[in-house]
Order: sequence, then C-alpha cells, then structure tokens
Amino acid sequence: EEMIDLRPEMVCKGNFLPLDGGGFRWGCFTMKAKMHEMSVAQNLLELLEEEARRRGARRITRVRLRIGELSGIEPELLDTAFRYLSPGTLAEGARLDLQVEPLTGRCESCGKTFRIEGFAFLCPTCGSPKVRVLSGEGMILESIELEVEDGGSPGSSGPEKHPVGQ
Repeated sequence: EEMIDLRPEMVCKGNFLPLDGGGFRWGCFTMKAKMHEMSVAQNLLELLEEEARRRGARRITRVRLRIGELSGIEPELLDTAFRYLSPGTLAEGARLDLQVEPLTGRCESCGKTFRIEGFAFLCPTCGSPKVRVLSGEGMILESIELEVEDGGSPGSSGPEKHPVGQ
C-alpha cells in the first residue's frame, strides 16, 4: 500500500492500479477526480523518452512546461505524478520546471486584449461576452535538456537544450 499526500486536505491510502491500454487508476474513490495528472505525467514521460532516444541522449536533465490556468491540470499534482513515475526512465532525477500560463482573451467587439480573472469571460472595457481565449487553455512542452554522447568519444558528454519541435 502506498501513501501519497496530493493535497494537504486530501490524504488517501490506496494503490495505483494499471489500466488496460496504459495509465494508472488510484485505488481510492475519493481521489479519482484529481488523478488524471497521473496519466498526463505518464504520457509526458513517454513523449520525453521518445524524443531523448531520437536524439541519442543518455538521460533527461530538465523539462520546462507551461500549464494553462484553464487546462484542468494542477501543477502540484503533475509534479507529484512525474516524480512518482520517472524512476527507471531516462527522466529519473530530471528537474521539472512548471510555469502557470495566465488565461488571456481578446474582446471580439472592441479588440481589447486582457487577462481573464475569476473565469469571468466578459470584456472589462465594454462588457461584451464575445471573448476569444488567446492563452491559458493547454499544456505546452517548451524545452527538454538532455545529456548526450559527444560525437562517440568514450566518456564525453554534455548538456544540450532542445526547444520542442526543432
């Protein structure tokens, strides 16, 4: 049995149970609503390992993510899940830098760009509800830092930073 404190007000005893097709389910009903971060972390680790292997890396040393306020992902829970799942992977011991991306929008009536506060999707200038979300809805993998072999020379290595998508 594993004891994990995911939130100060929510402590639950249970087991992580593997699901068919990947992912894990928390064995305690009260925690299921917040445990999707476990499957997000597992998918993230798979993506990171794939990219690291593609680049010939020995290990992943740092990962930078932007998490939108409206993404439904809680950074503290994602960090806990990442630390729980990363042992035995190329990302074991990697630094996970999480930055919360503010929810911003643009009024389609007056053109004003603004931060959406308290999930109030109304333009603060003209009061219009015609607001297009510009940022803060998703999770963006910004960069991965890798430790790679240096041109095949025995024992030589160095860190490389790879913005995702390059």
